Amino acid sequence: TEISWEYYDDRLTDILPALGTHTPMTDDQISHMFGKTPANLIRIHDWRNDVVTLGRVSAEIVEEVSEYKVHFDWPVQVNRLLVEGNFDLILSIGQVVPHEVVGMANYNKNVFVGTGGFEAINKSHYVGAVYGMERMMGRADTP
Repeated sequence: TEISWEYYDDRLTDILPALGTHTPMTDDQISHMFGKTPANLIRIHDWRNDVVTLGRVSAEIVEEVSEYKVHFDWPVQVNRLLVEGNFDLILSIGQVVPHEVVGMANYNKNVFVGTGGFEAINKSHYVGAVYGMERMMGRADTP
């Protein structure tokens, strides 16, 4: 993120740590994590109030990709800032590492889980648990 700030300078207008339902970062954590990046660019993801639902993945599709282990629709939710921020570029910055819920962390996970809402996060974690996190960990193509 600090490198992005150095490259984009004042064209980088907002930074939204994709923390899902985790506690927002403290000032000390922000300073440690983002270095020289101006702290006033940091936005807080409020997963209870600042989320919009873009659509829903049907229960039939969720059922099929979970090998018939669950049957419910899944809301495609993101932080309102991503939709209403009038951005011409959104970067998802982070490490690509194995993740027990979506197989690999970063890319889609940062957006749909990290900036998602309560229902989307809970349902995605439930699918991961029922499908078997040992089957998903470290794999890119997972339910």
